[in-house]
Amino acid sequence: EFSAAYGQVVSPVSIPRVTGREDSAALGTIAAAMESSTREARETVTATRSAEHQKRLLARLRALDDGSVLPPLPVRGKSEKVVEAPAEPVPERVARYLAALDSGVELSDRFSSMTEALIASTGDVGIRLRALQAEVARLNQEHRTRASLVASLRDLEIRAGALAGPGAAARALVLGAEHALQTTGNVDLAAIRRGVEAAEKAAESAARRDYVQETVEEILDSLGLRAVSGFETAVPENGRLVSRPGWSHHGVLAIVDGEQVRFEVVRTGLEERTDIAKARDFEVETSFCDTDVPEILEQLTSKGINPDRDRRLAPGTKPTHTLADAVLVRTDAAPTASKSKPKERGL
Repeated sequence: EFSAAYGQVVSPVSIPRVTGREDSAALGTIAAAMESSTREARETVTATRSAEHQKRLLARLRALDDGSVLPPLPVRGKSEKVVEAPAEPVPERVARYLAALDSGVELSDRFSSMTEALIASTGDVGIRLRALQAEVARLNQEHRTRASLVASLRDLEIRAGALAGPGAAARALVLGAEHALQTTGNVDLAAIRRGVEAAEKAAESAARRDYVQETVEEILDSLGLRAVSGFETAVPENGRLVSRPGWSHHGVLAIVDGEQVRFEVVRTGLEERTDIAKARDFEVETSFCDTDVPEILEQLTSKGINPDRDRRLAPGTKPTHTLADAVLVRTDAAPTASKSKPKERGL
């Protein structure tokens, strides 16, 4: 219908072929390109329709022009002094009002009704023209407010699009707001901004957590503590189970939980004798706290991770946790009981 009335003013919006093998980032790029093309096409259509509307209006006014000249009207200039506008024919004054419309303003139904009344009017032309001028000012203000909203939403969309994880939900929130702006004209920009800012904080926190977790894994590896397999169901997603040669019954569970890093000596193997099991617990806990913990803290600090609180429990303070997948491990020699003063265990 639009093409029939105004001709081909926009290129058809191309829809990229999606194979189903694209990752989320590629799909996001495709969606963003389509949204940008659609937005540009919508703006072009609006501008063209408004321009054609104005042309038709002026053509009708000029066709009905009887040559009468309107008296001068007081207007305010840039100096804020009241000056006299020059006398001019009705079509020329309407053309001047229309020229004051911002680019991209779509004429309202009210504006159309007012112009139709002006064309049909036989009196009170000056009053109707002043009303038309006021409507132009209102349309400009409405358009500028809307343009400011659109610019803010586009900025928020860019910020959300740059985020991983939480950014997807934030971007969907912005796109929903853009759709609401097109359909209802009402958008709670403050709420949308809060949603994007919350997503940015969540993404920053996730990136920080990932960095800390990777750093902890690198440090443990540098200390000869290697990952232990076979306990996947007992180790949380944000944790890692490590051990070193000689620890046949034990390992260290390292967990990065938000801003907190926790280390816990756990049993990975079962011992037939309780007294030997407790002696092994104490031996490994003491070794880990005396030898590894100071090195871990030093390396964390050197990599920009500064623990603001170091809370430890002395070896033997609480029972050592046995992982669910632990199995009986037979050894010939019992551990040698440590005669040193009990040290603190874990973090």
